[in-house]
Amino acid sequence: MSSSRHSGTAAGRQSVVDTSRVSGYDFRQAHSLSSDQLRELQEHCGNLCRALQRYVPEYTGLPAQFSLEKLSPMTYDAYLDGLPDSPVLAICQFSRDEAPMVWQIDTTPIYAYMDAILGGDGNASIQNPERDLTMLERALVSQIVTEFIDTWTDVWPGLGSVDPAVIEVRQTTGRFGSTSLQEAIIVATLSFAISGVGGHMRIGMPSVALRALLKQSSGSRRRADATDPDIHAAAAHLGGAPVRVSVQLAGTTMTLRELQTLNVGDVVILDRGPADQLDILVSGKPKFRAISGLVNKHVAVRVTGRAA
Repeated sequence: MSSSRHSGTAAGRQSVVDTSRVSGYDFRQAHSLSSDQLRELQEHCGNLCRALQRYVPEYTGLPAQFSLEKLSPMTYDAYLDGLPDSPVLAICQFSRDEAPMVWQIDTTPIYAYMDAILGGDGNASIQNPERDLTMLERALVSQIVTEFIDTWTDVWPGLGSVDPAVIEVRQTTGRFGSTSLQEAIIVATLSFAISGVGGHMRIGMPSVALRALLKQSSGSRRRADATDPDIHAAAAHLGGAPVRVSVQLAGTTMTLRELQTLNVGDVVILDRGPADQLDILVSGKPKFRAISGLVNKHVAVRVTGRAA
């Protein structure tokens, strides 16, 4: 996308001015991810699919499948041209100084997901999938994409260093803030199905931010390789290491005199009700929030978020 033009000099001569150098963004380098960086990004996207395939059934109780179809270099303009009518777009702050990351999710499976979150079986019929989202549905889409991003940062710690966050959910295309539609991006196309309802998720990530992020993670990987030749073998076994997970149900405060008079059959009133949020502790530290319930006559909790 670079261009040149001629300008006159004081002596009447013509000199060539490279406009790509004065534009603030060199579009000739738009898609210049190295082969190693593309392979690493593909690995991260594959890890996202595997993580979501574990997370979504645990969260919704519905079967789910995720797989990476392809990585495609393009511009935001080309990305928008390839989207369906009335797309569901979650605009994410990928980095404060860079263009946003955009998650587009097909409407049919996202409605199934929202139905499951609201207590349904994921098979609610949709009369008009291209209708405008309600305020509640926009909030649910924002929550879903936020959870997807959090899941990704769990398996890609480097992504967490830029702290991506959903800032808007929309169904209209156009400019994303001040971003040029000719900004270069890499689009990860994922196919997924929730309770048998299938569709696609297309994640548009700005190339300039990806280059910095992948360079950073590649540098960390090289340093790890240099300092510990057995680190990959250790990491391969780390996933199987046992971690103690417990739930802090409730508590109360009693005097010693009250404890001395406590007998079988007495009722102790705790400081939380049955609908209150509970803390899930990992190795003794609060990591998640949850609500309690029963599953197959066993006490269980459903994760609702991360601990503050």
